[in-house]
Amino acid sequence: MKALRQLGFFKLPFRQDEPTPEAEDDRVLALFRNRAELKKAHGELQEEIYRLKDRIKQQEGATSRVQEMLNALEVRLGMPESAYPAVVFYQLRRLWQSGREIIEQFVADLVRQQEERERTIQTRDDLAADTENPSRTVEASLILHLGLVEVIGALHQGNVDVLRRYDCFQMRADGG
Repeated sequence: MKALRQLGFFKLPFRQDEPTPEAEDDRVLALFRNRAELKKAHGELQEEIYRLKDRIKQQEGATSRVQEMLNALEVRLGMPESAYPAVVFYQLRRLWQSGREIIEQFVADLVRQQEERERTIQTRDDLAADTENPSRTVEASLILHLGLVEVIGALHQGNVDVLRRYDCFQMRADGG
């Protein structure tokens, strides 16, 4: 008996409960739903595979056309009578691109300068319009050109320092 219990025979049900017809119908219905969903997913995957294969064929065609163009260019560059004009063509094309980039940069600089001029004119007009308080106008003008004032002040101070050193050097030379 102990050996039978170890093998698990006592745990086996001897009587099988038969499922109810409603439970069986629900199970069959669920299986049909799963089957329909799987068919739908399978169809979508098949369509995606077809699209991807078509895309691969298109890419292979584009790659082969580019390869043919490259081979034709290599042949053309291999012949001396057509190689020099081709090289000149590509050099002129690069020169044209460089010139266009320079012109675009020049246009951007001109636009920036025009905006700067317009802003300066507007600021001057605003300062000139303030006739009630002239000291405020001078103050605003100095603030507007503060960087320039600082540079001029530094240059002036540097000149003073140079003159002092020169005077000291001259006194030592004279007194020496």
